Amino acid sequence: MRIVICVCLLLASTMSIGCNSGPDNNEVIIVEGFNPVTELKNGLEGIKKTGRIGSSFGALQGHVIDIKKTDPAKAELLEKELKELASFSSDEKKAKAKAAEIISKL
Repeated sequence: MRIVICVCLLLASTMSIGCNSGPDNNEVIIVEGFNPVTELKNGLEGIKKTGRIGSSFGALQGHVIDIKKTDPAKAELLEKELKELASFSSDEKKAKAKAAEIISKL
C-alpha cells in the first residue's frame, strides 16, 4: 500500500511541475518580415565573395519576381542584370565584379 501511495505522490508532483511553475514572462519578440531585396542582396554577397554562380541562382531570380510585385521598374532592371551575371558563370572574377555592381544598385 505504501508503494502505491508513493507512486501516486510521485506522479502527482511530476505532473504539477510544468503547470504555471515559473514567473510570468510576457516577452515580446519582433520578427522581421520577408524582404526580397535583402534576400537578393544576401545571395549576391555570396557570389561577390566566391565568384561562383550555383544552384541558388534560381532563388535570386525568385526574389526578383517578388520585387516585381512592389517595384516593377526595379525588377526589370534586376532581371537584365541577373541575366548578365549568369553569363559570367565560367569567369569568377567577372561574376564577383558584376555581383558587387548589382549590390550597389540595390
